Amino acid sequence: MLNYKLIMINFCIFEDDQYSKLAPLTDFAPIFDSLVGQSTLFKKFEDYFSHGNITLNARDYLKPCLKKKYPNYSINNINTGAPCLFFNSRVIMNEQIFNYINSIDENNNALLTYNNTLVAAYVKGEALNFLSKLLLSPPSNKTLIKQLRPACITLECDDVDLISNPWDIITLNKKYIQLDFNKANQPGIIKGHIKPFTIIYNENNVFINTDTHIEDFVVINAENGPVYIEKNVKINAHTRIEGPVYIGSNTHILGGKIKSSSIGHNCKVSGEISESVFQPYSNKAHDGYIGNSYIGEWVNIGAAT
Repeated sequence: MLNYKLIMINFCIFEDDQYSKLAPLTDFAPIFDSLVGQSTLFKKFEDYFSHGNITLNARDYLKPCLKKKYPNYSINNINTGAPCLFFNSRVIMNEQIFNYINSIDENNNALLTYNNTLVAAYVKGEALNFLSKLLLSPPSNKTLIKQLRPACITLECDDVDLISNPWDIITLNKKYIQLDFNKANQPGIIKGHIKPFTIIYNENNVFINTDTHIEDFVVINAENGPVYIEKNVKINAHTRIEGPVYIGSNTHILGGKIKSSSIGHNCKVSGEISESVFQPYSNKAHDGYIGNSYIGEWVNIGAAT
């Protein structure tokens, strides 16, 4: 159970200028829209601060898409009428980062930094107005820290999980499947429909949600990591799943072997998939191998690829 000491209710997730180093992942979406573990970076932040008003700040050309995808959130419209916590979209929110934020004295402006990167800033008054202007376009961390530090109490954080390169998502994915599974706190719960010849190893490390159908001769091995399967998933016979694995809702597994990967919602996959992340609405419906890869949204990988 988290111990909230904060009264802050205004939050802003922002892009810094390092988004360009994450291309092509960030060409059509901000990095906070990327799946890591069992949820996107945005969802990880929202899970801790759902009580507040969250503004999303990104490049102007992304604004129309973000309005459709996040209709209940303010886009590029920072509220300067009350103190605000600004959070770097490349940082993966977790309990350790929450504890750093939770330790902020809300009577003062504050900066949280890590290896010359701004993790978060809690500002009000003139500092808030100044930072809002800096964010009219993605700023550099050097500028952010240099301009804000004189007006803030600064704390250097330890062991921040930061997306600095595209491959960092792959590197950190297994860790966050495990952390997200622990946070969900639903071990060993099987709500879906499982045929009698399905085999599950280490059932306490498995969660299967409602309306999911798993055919005979499917093997789910959670001895080396958890397996979390969302609602309305269909898994065909002769599929082997080796944790840590996350499978999003409305996804269809046609067969094959899936290991140490996250498959987003509304996907259709087959063949061998290892150490990879599939964003939602993507298909690999044929045999073949994908390893150590990140597949964006609305990608179709055809036969003989």
